Amino acid sequence: NALPDEDQLVKGLGMEYMQVPVDFANPLPDDFYAFADSMQRNTGKKTLLHCQVNARATAFSFLYRVIYGETTISEAKADMNTVWQPNQVWRDFIFEVLDQNSMNPNCEGCDWDPPSPRQ
Repeated sequence: NALPDEDQLVKGLGMEYMQVPVDFANPLPDDFYAFADSMQRNTGKKTLLHCQVNARATAFSFLYRVIYGETTISEAKADMNTVWQPNQVWRDFIFEVLDQNSMNPNCEGCDWDPPSPRQ
């Protein structure tokens, strides 16, 4: 957690708190589906989605929007590009979840090449 008592702070403000632990070196489709299940159970409620590293929140938001929402892959990818470009691990994770949902990540203007490692 970014804050040791984050769950209690959020609950103290009258909000529901849910944490989806993810191994950032090995995100799993089940991690995303746990998140998606919570989102489905809370349809119509305001949601704050955040991640200290930004990978989980951005990838999960992208996937949720294209699988459960009405956002095109092209639009969601353009939005994702404004805040984050997935590395190979996260790109492969995104591709796996899309494939499980019979969706193709390739679209006009979608560049899925991972960024170069920082020197």
